[in-house]
Amino acid sequence: MRTALSVLTIVLAAAVAMPAYAQTVEDYDTAKAALDESWNQLPLSFTNVRFVTEATGFGVYTEKADAIFKDGEPVTLYAEPLGFKFAKTDDDQNSFGFNFDFKLKNPAGDVLSEKPDFLKTEMKSHSENHEFYVMLTLNLKGAPAGDYVLEYTGHDLSSAETAEISVPFTLAAP
Repeated sequence: MRTALSVLTIVLAAAVAMPAYAQTVEDYDTAKAALDESWNQLPLSFTNVRFVTEATGFGVYTEKADAIFKDGEPVTLYAEPLGFKFAKTDDDQNSFGFNFDFKLKNPAGDVLSEKPDFLKTEMKSHSENHEFYVMLTLNLKGAPAGDYVLEYTGHDLSSAETAEISVPFTLAAP
């Protein structure tokens, strides 16, 4: 049995070895079907995780210059999920999304605060959208200055898969 990574490697190697020319809609549909097959074999993961000051679309964000936040400044993460699954709805649309748990830890790994079901985001579409992003915002007004680790666990709403996002950051002294 091949792992999702080896299948993806084979697909990528094939793409590098021979250029794909989508000169017709049928060629495009064939290439898209191959992408969908690879997608369905990928485990859930979050890529392009970064602190942002704003995001208005997939890949459309303003990255924060550093991971240092002032008291009261929102700690906002942008992330692009891969490998999430789709569920068919009664009206024949595709439902997808996540339920996130949150933990705030110190650098030693001790949990300082946590909240299961911190945020739920769900979408319905007539297409199986792969270009999807999430923004996770935490407000820590009044928290002591210091170094922290922010951890989110994303639960795929259409499967039993989970994936973790873990990023260090600093709350600056006033």
